[in-house]
Amino acid sequence: PPMLASVNGYAPQLEKVFEQLLEEDWDIIQLQHTYAFQPFERALKRSGKPFVLTEHNVESDLGAASYDRLPRWANAFAVYDRWRYRRWETRVFRQTGELIAVTEDDAKALSRLSGRATSYVVNSVDCDYYASVHADRHSHRLLFIGNYEYGPNVDAIEWALDEIMPKVWALAPHVRFAIGGFGMPSAWRERWPDPRIEWLGFLPDLRALQATASMFFAPLRQGGGSKLKTLEAMAAGLPVVTTAQGVSGLAVRNGEHYLGSEDASGLATLIAEYTDQPLQLEQIGEAGRVYVRARHDWSVSAAQLEVIYTRFSFSKQGLRSCV
Repeated sequence: PPMLASVNGYAPQLEKVFEQLLEEDWDIIQLQHTYAFQPFERALKRSGKPFVLTEHNVESDLGAASYDRLPRWANAFAVYDRWRYRRWETRVFRQTGELIAVTEDDAKALSRLSGRATSYVVNSVDCDYYASVHADRHSHRLLFIGNYEYGPNVDAIEWALDEIMPKVWALAPHVRFAIGGFGMPSAWRERWPDPRIEWLGFLPDLRALQATASMFFAPLRQGGGSKLKTLEAMAAGLPVVTTAQGVSGLAVRNGEHYLGSEDASGLATLIAEYTDQPLQLEQIGEAGRVYVRARHDWSVSAAQLEVIYTRFSFSKQGLRSCV
Protein backbone atom coordinates (compact mmCIF):
# COMPACT_ATOMS: atom_id res chain seq x y z
CA PRO A 1 0.00 0.00 0.00
CA PRO A 2 1.14 3.59 -0.55
CA MET A 3 1.83 4.18 3.12
CA LEU A 4 5.15 4.72 4.84
CA ALA A 5 3.71 4.09 8.29
CA SER A 6 2.60 0.52 7.59
CA VAL A 7 5.26 -0.76 9.95
CA ASN A 8 5.63 -4.48 10.60
CA GLY A 9 3.96 -4.36 13.98
CA TYR A 10 1.77 -7.26 15.10
CA ALA A 11 3.96 -10.35 15.42
CA PRO A 12 3.35 -11.92 18.86
CA GLN A 13 5.24 -15.14 18.12
CA LEU A 14 8.30 -13.21 16.92
CA GLU A 15 8.11 -10.97 19.98
CA LYS A 16 7.96 -13.99 22.29
CA VAL A 17 10.95 -15.70 20.66
CA PHE A 18 12.94 -12.47 20.69
CA GLU A 19 12.21 -11.98 24.40
CA GLN A 20 13.53 -15.47 25.09
CA LEU A 21 16.67 -14.73 23.09
CA LEU A 22 17.29 -11.60 25.13
CA GLU A 23 17.60 -13.75 28.25
CA GLU A 24 20.98 -14.85 26.88
CA ASP A 25 24.10 -12.70 27.00
CA TRP A 26 24.95 -11.26 23.57
CA ASP A 27 28.03 -9.29 22.57
CA ILE A 28 26.02 -7.32 20.00
CA ILE A 29 22.30 -7.02 19.29
CA GLN A 30 22.00 -5.90 15.65
CA LEU A 31 18.65 -4.95 14.11
CA GLN A 32 17.70 -3.76 10.61
CA HIS A 33 15.13 -1.14 9.51
CA THR A 34 12.93 1.17 11.55
CA TYR A 35 9.84 -0.30 9.86
CA ALA A 36 10.67 -3.75 11.27
CA PHE A 37 11.38 -2.55 14.82
CA GLN A 38 8.01 -2.63 16.54
CA PRO A 39 7.91 -6.37 17.42
CA PHE A 40 11.20 -5.91 19.32
CA GLU A 41 10.47 -2.63 21.09
CA ARG A 42 8.82 -3.81 24.31
CA ALA A 43 11.26 -6.65 24.89
CA LEU A 44 14.25 -4.35 24.42
CA LYS A 45 12.81 -1.79 26.81
CA ARG A 46 12.17 -4.44 29.45
CA SER A 47 15.66 -5.90 29.10
CA GLY A 48 17.42 -2.54 29.07
CA LYS A 49 19.99 -3.99 26.66
CA PRO A 50 21.52 -1.56 24.13
CA PHE A 51 21.35 -2.42 20.45
CA VAL A 52 22.67 -1.39 17.05
CA LEU A 53 20.25 -0.43 14.26
CA THR A 54 21.11 -0.27 10.56
CA GLU A 55 18.81 1.88 8.42
CA HIS A 56 19.15 1.10 4.71
CA ASN A 57 17.33 4.24 3.54
CA VAL A 58 16.03 7.45 5.04
CA GLU A 59 12.59 5.86 5.01
CA SER A 60 10.60 9.05 5.61
CA ASP A 61 12.16 10.53 2.45
CA LEU A 62 10.99 7.66 0.23
CA GLY A 63 7.40 8.82 -0.03
CA ALA A 64 7.65 9.86 -3.67
CA ALA A 65 7.89 6.21 -4.64
CA SER A 66 4.39 5.61 -3.28
CA TYR A 67 2.66 8.96 -3.03
CA ASP A 68 2.79 9.71 -6.76
CA ARG A 69 0.40 6.77 -7.19
CA LEU A 70 -2.26 8.45 -5.08
CA PRO A 71 -4.95 10.72 -6.55
CA ARG A 72 -4.51 14.45 -5.98
CA TRP A 73 -7.30 14.58 -3.42
CA ALA A 74 -5.20 12.32 -1.18
CA ASN A 75 -2.30 14.80 -0.86
CA ALA A 76 -3.30 15.71 2.68
CA PHE A 77 -3.19 12.03 3.60
CA ALA A 78 0.30 11.75 2.12
CA VAL A 79 1.54 14.69 4.21
CA TYR A 80 0.03 13.13 7.34
CA ASP A 81 1.47 9.72 6.53
CA ARG A 82 4.97 11.12 6.10
CA TRP A 83 4.63 12.96 9.43
CA ARG A 84 3.59 9.69 11.09
CA TYR A 85 6.59 7.85 9.75
CA ARG A 86 9.01 10.61 10.69
CA ARG A 87 7.59 10.50 14.21
CA TRP A 88 8.11 6.71 14.25
CA GLU A 89 11.69 7.08 12.99
CA THR A 90 12.47 9.58 15.74
CA ARG A 91 10.99 7.27 18.35
CA VAL A 92 13.18 4.37 17.19
CA PHE A 93 16.32 6.48 16.85
CA ARG A 94 16.01 7.65 20.46
CA GLN A 95 16.23 4.04 21.64
CA THR A 96 19.25 2.92 19.62
CA GLY A 97 22.68 2.55 21.14
CA GLU A 98 24.32 2.96 17.73
CA LEU A 99 22.77 4.06 14.44
CA ILE A 100 24.27 2.98 11.11
CA ALA A 101 23.50 4.11 7.54
CA VAL A 102 24.72 2.51 4.30
CA THR A 103 25.90 5.70 2.55
CA GLU A 104 27.65 8.84 3.73
CA ASP A 105 24.79 11.06 2.53
CA ASP A 106 22.24 8.95 4.41
CA ALA A 107 24.42 9.10 7.53
CA LYS A 108 24.35 12.90 7.38
CA ALA A 109 20.57 12.93 6.88
CA LEU A 110 20.00 10.47 9.73
CA SER A 111 22.28 12.54 11.97
CA ARG A 112 20.09 15.58 11.30
CA LEU A 113 16.90 13.61 11.98
CA SER A 114 18.15 11.83 15.09
CA GLY A 115 20.29 14.60 16.57
CA ARG A 116 23.17 12.17 17.05
CA ALA A 117 26.25 10.98 15.20
CA THR A 118 25.48 8.26 12.68
CA SER A 119 28.07 5.83 11.35
CA TYR A 120 27.93 4.27 7.92
CA VAL A 121 28.85 0.84 6.64
CA VAL A 122 28.82 0.30 2.89
CA ASN A 123 26.39 -2.11 1.28
CA SER A 124 28.42 -5.05 0.08
CA VAL A 125 28.29 -8.29 -1.87
CA ASP A 126 30.22 -11.55 -1.89
CA CYS A 127 32.55 -10.81 -4.80
CA ASP A 128 33.96 -14.35 -4.81
CA TYR A 129 30.44 -15.68 -5.42
CA TYR A 130 30.16 -13.66 -8.65
CA ALA A 131 33.79 -13.93 -9.75
CA SER A 132 33.15 -16.83 -12.12
CA VAL A 133 30.47 -14.97 -14.11
CA HIS A 134 31.43 -13.75 -17.57
CA ALA A 135 28.76 -11.74 -19.33
CA ASP A 136 27.82 -12.54 -22.93
CA ARG A 137 28.86 -9.33 -24.68
CA HIS A 138 27.24 -10.46 -27.93
CA SER A 139 23.80 -11.46 -26.62
CA HIS A 140 22.08 -8.05 -27.06
CA ARG A 141 20.19 -8.98 -23.90
CA LEU A 142 19.44 -6.50 -21.12
CA LEU A 143 18.73 -7.68 -17.58
CA PHE A 144 16.88 -6.13 -14.64
CA ILE A 145 16.28 -7.76 -11.26
CA GLY A 146 14.12 -6.29 -8.50
CA ASN A 147 11.61 -6.81 -5.71
CA TYR A 148 8.34 -5.46 -7.08
CA GLU A 149 6.81 -4.93 -3.68
CA TYR A 150 9.18 -1.92 -3.64
CA GLY A 151 7.75 1.09 -5.48
CA PRO A 152 10.98 2.36 -7.10
CA ASN A 153 11.43 -0.97 -8.92
CA VAL A 154 7.87 -0.84 -10.26
CA ASP A 155 8.47 2.71 -11.45
CA ALA A 156 11.71 1.60 -13.15
CA ILE A 157 9.96 -1.11 -15.17
CA GLU A 158 7.05 1.14 -16.13
CA TRP A 159 9.41 3.88 -17.29
CA ALA A 160 11.57 1.36 -19.15
CA LEU A 161 8.73 -0.30 -21.04
CA ASP A 162 6.54 2.75 -21.65
CA GLU A 163 9.23 5.21 -22.73
CA ILE A 164 12.77 3.84 -22.98
CA MET A 165 12.56 0.47 -24.72
CA PRO A 166 10.40 1.76 -27.62
CA LYS A 167 13.23 4.22 -28.32
CA VAL A 168 15.81 1.43 -28.02
CA TRP A 169 13.89 -0.78 -30.45
CA ALA A 170 13.57 2.06 -32.95
CA LEU A 171 17.40 2.17 -33.03
CA ALA A 172 18.27 -1.48 -32.31
CA PRO A 173 15.26 -3.80 -32.85
CA HIS A 174 17.25 -6.95 -31.98
CA VAL A 175 17.75 -5.99 -28.30
CA ARG A 176 15.91 -8.14 -25.74
CA PHE A 177 14.98 -7.26 -22.15
CA ALA A 178 14.91 -9.96 -19.43
CA ILE A 179 13.06 -8.96 -16.26
CA GLY A 180 13.27 -11.05 -13.09
CA GLY A 181 12.54 -10.74 -9.41
CA PHE A 182 10.05 -11.25 -6.62
CA GLY A 183 6.45 -10.05 -6.59
CA MET A 184 6.11 -9.38 -10.31
CA PRO A 185 2.57 -8.17 -11.15
CA SER A 186 0.77 -10.73 -13.33
CA ALA A 187 -0.84 -7.95 -15.39
CA TRP A 188 2.52 -6.89 -16.80
CA ARG A 189 2.63 -9.70 -19.37
CA GLU A 190 -0.62 -8.47 -20.91
CA ARG A 191 0.26 -4.80 -20.61
CA TRP A 192 3.55 -5.28 -22.49
CA PRO A 193 3.17 -8.34 -24.77
CA ASP A 194 6.25 -7.64 -26.93
CA PRO A 195 8.04 -10.98 -27.46
CA ARG A 196 11.41 -9.28 -26.91
CA ILE A 197 10.48 -8.94 -23.23
CA GLU A 198 11.32 -12.02 -21.15
CA TRP A 199 9.33 -12.37 -17.89
CA LEU A 200 11.44 -14.51 -15.58
CA GLY A 201 9.98 -14.18 -12.08
CA PHE A 202 12.03 -14.97 -8.97
CA LEU A 203 15.42 -16.63 -9.39
CA PRO A 204 17.40 -17.81 -6.33
CA ASP A 205 20.76 -17.86 -8.16
CA LEU A 206 21.43 -15.03 -10.59
CA ARG A 207 24.79 -16.14 -11.94
CA ALA A 208 23.61 -18.30 -14.85
CA LEU A 209 21.24 -15.52 -15.92
CA GLN A 210 23.92 -12.85 -15.59
CA ALA A 211 26.17 -14.89 -17.88
CA THR A 212 23.55 -14.68 -20.66
CA ALA A 213 23.18 -10.88 -20.51
CA SER A 214 25.26 -8.20 -22.16
CA MET A 215 24.19 -5.30 -19.91
CA PHE A 216 22.37 -4.68 -16.64
CA PHE A 217 19.73 -2.01 -17.21
CA ALA A 218 18.47 -0.20 -14.10
CA PRO A 219 16.41 2.91 -14.99
CA LEU A 220 15.81 3.93 -11.38
CA ARG A 221 14.28 7.34 -10.66
CA GLN A 222 13.41 6.86 -6.99
CA GLY A 223 14.83 5.23 -3.90
CA GLY A 224 17.65 5.77 -1.47
CA GLY A 225 20.72 4.15 0.06
CA SER A 226 22.89 2.21 -2.34
CA LYS A 227 21.57 -0.45 -4.68
CA LEU A 228 22.54 -4.07 -4.07
CA LYS A 229 21.26 -4.96 -7.55
CA THR A 230 23.84 -2.57 -9.04
CA LEU A 231 26.64 -3.95 -6.87
CA GLU A 232 25.73 -7.55 -7.76
CA ALA A 233 25.75 -6.74 -11.46
CA MET A 234 29.11 -4.98 -11.23
CA ALA A 235 30.57 -7.83 -9.16
CA ALA A 236 29.56 -10.17 -12.00
CA GLY A 237 31.31 -7.96 -14.56
CA LEU A 238 28.04 -6.84 -16.16
CA PRO A 239 28.25 -3.31 -17.56
CA VAL A 240 25.52 -1.24 -15.89
CA VAL A 241 23.32 1.26 -17.75
CA THR A 242 21.53 3.40 -15.21
CA THR A 243 20.73 6.80 -13.74
CA ALA A 244 22.40 8.73 -10.94
CA GLN A 245 19.84 7.14 -8.61
CA GLY A 246 20.99 3.69 -9.72
CA VAL A 247 24.53 4.40 -8.51
CA SER A 248 23.63 6.56 -5.50
CA GLY A 249 26.09 6.14 -2.65
CA LEU A 250 28.77 4.69 -4.95
CA ALA A 251 32.06 6.42 -5.81
CA VAL A 252 31.83 5.57 -9.51
CA ARG A 253 32.37 7.64 -12.65
CA ASN A 254 30.00 7.74 -15.61
CA GLY A 255 31.67 6.35 -18.72
CA GLU A 256 34.29 4.48 -16.70
CA HIS A 257 32.48 2.25 -14.20
CA TYR A 258 28.98 2.50 -15.69
CA LEU A 259 26.98 4.13 -18.50
CA GLY A 260 24.56 6.78 -17.29
CA SER A 261 21.88 9.23 -18.37
CA GLU A 262 18.90 10.87 -16.67
CA ASP A 263 16.37 10.81 -19.51
CA ALA A 264 14.71 8.17 -21.66
CA SER A 265 16.35 9.24 -24.92
CA GLY A 266 19.82 9.28 -23.38
CA LEU A 267 19.45 5.82 -21.85
CA ALA A 268 18.04 4.41 -25.10
CA THR A 269 20.92 5.88 -27.08
CA LEU A 270 23.50 4.36 -24.72
CA ILE A 271 21.94 0.90 -25.02
CA ALA A 272 21.64 1.09 -28.81
CA GLU A 273 25.20 2.37 -29.25
CA TYR A 274 26.93 -0.05 -26.89
CA THR A 275 25.01 -3.22 -27.71
CA ASP A 276 27.27 -3.71 -30.75
CA GLN A 277 30.49 -2.67 -28.98
CA PRO A 278 31.57 -5.79 -27.04
CA LEU A 279 35.10 -4.52 -26.33
CA GLN A 280 33.81 -1.34 -24.71
CA LEU A 281 31.26 -3.36 -22.73
CA GLU A 282 34.07 -5.61 -21.53
CA GLN A 283 36.11 -2.61 -20.41
CA ILE A 284 33.26 -0.99 -18.47
CA GLY A 285 32.14 -4.29 -16.95
CA GLU A 286 35.60 -5.12 -15.67
CA ALA A 287 36.11 -1.60 -14.30
CA GLY A 288 32.89 -2.02 -12.33
CA ARG A 289 34.01 -5.43 -11.07
CA VAL A 290 37.35 -4.03 -9.86
CA TYR A 291 35.60 -1.13 -8.14
CA VAL A 292 33.15 -3.37 -6.25
CA ARG A 293 35.92 -5.77 -5.23
CA ALA A 294 37.92 -2.88 -3.75
CA ARG A 295 35.11 -0.87 -2.15
CA HIS A 296 32.06 -3.09 -1.59
CA ASP A 297 33.20 -6.64 -0.92
CA TRP A 298 31.91 -8.34 2.24
CA SER A 299 35.40 -8.01 3.71
CA VAL A 300 35.16 -4.20 3.46
CA SER A 301 31.85 -3.89 5.29
CA ALA A 302 32.93 -6.51 7.85
CA ALA A 303 35.99 -4.43 8.72
CA GLN A 304 33.84 -1.30 9.06
CA LEU A 305 31.34 -3.13 11.27
CA GLU A 306 34.12 -4.52 13.44
CA VAL A 307 35.30 -1.00 14.27
CA ILE A 308 31.75 0.06 15.22
CA TYR A 309 31.09 -3.10 17.24
CA THR A 310 34.36 -2.67 19.15
CA ARG A 311 33.50 0.92 20.02
CA PHE A 312 29.97 -0.08 20.96
CA SER A 313 31.23 -2.91 23.20
CA PHE A 314 33.49 -0.49 25.08
CA SER A 315 30.60 1.93 25.56
CA LYS A 316 28.44 -0.94 26.90
CA GLN A 317 31.16 -1.81 29.42
CA GLY A 318 31.23 1.82 30.48
CA LEU A 319 27.49 1.77 31.06
CA ARG A 320 27.76 -1.41 33.14
CA SER A 321 30.52 0.05 35.32
CA CYS A 322 28.28 3.02 36.11
CA VAL A 323 25.38 0.85 37.28
